[in-house]
Amino acid sequence: MIDEENTSGLFPKGQRDGVVAMYTQHGLDHGTEEQSLAYSTDNGLSFHHYTHNPVLAHGKPSYDFRDPKVFWHAKTHKWVMVVAVAAQQQVEIYLSTNLRDWTLASSFTNPALSDEHPSFECPNLIEMPVVDAIQQTGFPSAESGSLPQSTLWMLTLSSGSGHPGPHGGGSVVRYFPGEFNGTHFEPVDTRTDRLLDFGPDFYATQFYQNAPSASGPVSISWAANLADCDDVPSGDREQWRGMMALPRTGTLMLTKDGDIRYISGPVGLDALRGRKVMPQTAVASNYSTSVSYKDVPSGAVVIDLKISLKDPIPHGYEYSFPVPRVVFAFESSSKADTLTCTISLYKGGPKFACTTADGEKQMSTPIPRFNGEDGVWEVQMVMDHSILEAFLNRGLRAGTMTMWPKRPYERVSYRVERWNEEVGVVEVSVQELVAPVMS
Repeated sequence: MIDEENTSGLFPKGQRDGVVAMYTQHGLDHGTEEQSLAYSTDNGLSFHHYTHNPVLAHGKPSYDFRDPKVFWHAKTHKWVMVVAVAAQQQVEIYLSTNLRDWTLASSFTNPALSDEHPSFECPNLIEMPVVDAIQQTGFPSAESGSLPQSTLWMLTLSSGSGHPGPHGGGSVVRYFPGEFNGTHFEPVDTRTDRLLDFGPDFYATQFYQNAPSASGPVSISWAANLADCDDVPSGDREQWRGMMALPRTGTLMLTKDGDIRYISGPVGLDALRGRKVMPQTAVASNYSTSVSYKDVPSGAVVIDLKISLKDPIPHGYEYSFPVPRVVFAFESSSKADTLTCTISLYKGGPKFACTTADGEKQMSTPIPRFNGEDGVWEVQMVMDHSILEAFLNRGLRAGTMTMWPKRPYERVSYRVERWNEEVGVVEVSVQELVAPVMS
């Protein structure tokens, strides 16, 4: 946190950029987790541990009191901390005027999760802009004038155990839209099926506070799955322990059917686009091609796909089987390392699915309609060595999956199958991503 008004009293008089870090202190010797703080007077270059740590201990000592997120609540002029009591499936909300003394204000749980008994970790509470699906025709942005004045609060929770998870196990990040009055969070309902990401490798999402953004709050997440993150197949030299997903900007959307849905898209991706590896191609029949991106210095590419159907798909529409589909295959010099992604036109609309050749990693989901535009379907995929991130229909759904090929992916094959001009047109391009220059 930036303690601009020196509410903590830890900084020299007049300093308005003091940095305070709140963290979980894991006590191996006495079996507890407690919240402590450190502070920096030099813009975060170095930190001093607060003399009287911990600043917050739980009434029942355990290893399950962790992951504080602290923000300034301007309306009540207080600091707010949301922190997880993981094994009890509970989030507690504490208040402070000085970051050093904390008072319990309320707690949150969800009875609908009781049968699954998931752990609660990495809570985040943030005020989100809300857009109306009836009026919205693209991703909201300040440039388009579509950022709304209305807001809702959103609580996010990561759970890494005690639930089915994607594809029979793993980790999920749930979100609960609702209202926050400075002391209590009240969700709009008890639904537990709202996920930030439908993929198997997405966890511990955190939002930046007070960051300037053209399209809403920005978040970043750990591209990992607690079912297998302790066994990353990395070489002894690298000792690789995982990576972060792309930063994403997001907003809440009120859908035409009365739902509240989180939509998200990658931040700053267009600024990293380089040359076209595959020129933009539009086809209305069976088609196949294959291109190498072995010479792309970053090893990362972005694929933009748009399917425009001749007639919008009505509810109950049934294509003959086998269904028309678009297939992308990322290949290394070893065919055993192939990753295949398909967009299949099933009854009621397309389905997106990805799987590795051995079936060890996979993800799938229906592609949701955007604002009733039944005949237009868009998919954006970012492939970067060991991670694939997919954004469906302008961010209505996002999926993250990691994989560990023995040899690098260096070629993408693209084919359109069981297609004819009566179905519609498929447009696709493959473009290199240029590694950003770090200053």
